[in-house]
Amino acid sequence: MKKLKYLLLFLIMLFFTAIQLQAQAYRLDVMRGIEHPPQVVKMPAYPTGTDEMMKFIEKFLIYPKDALKKKIEGRVVVQFIVSKEGNVQSIKVVRGLSPSCDQEAVRIISIMPKWSPGEVDGKVADLKYTLPILFSFSKSEETSHISVVCDGLSVRE
Repeated sequence: MKKLKYLLLFLIMLFFTAIQLQAQAYRLDVMRGIEHPPQVVKMPAYPTGTDEMMKFIEKFLIYPKDALKKKIEGRVVVQFIVSKEGNVQSIKVVRGLSPSCDQEAVRIISIMPKWSPGEVDGKVADLKYTLPILFSFSKSEETSHISVVCDGLSVRE
């Protein structure tokens, strides 16, 4: 009877050790990319290119009057999804500046034309896109400027 208890205890320990080893092997395979090979991602694109996107934003974005009065300047980072159909949706501010600047950044993204959708492994997919928009003004002229920063480029109005 005592030997049977030890044998049962040994088998239970062996079972849990095997499960733990299997989980560790799975984690190693995942880390090495064996089970989940790297995906090839083609990001969504504004239909006429990044420069035209910046011009679009600069043309239609209105510097909020309260932000001008309070001399608020800085960057609003907006994140949105470009759907398989190229529609811009689920717009949200991930780094805000002021309620009025945040609202204006969301408004301008919401009126954008359809984008060229992104792809994952050659298949069209909904993809998240992050776009920083810089609100600034010239202190000497007191005129507003809106800059769009995209992929390290900056264009000023």
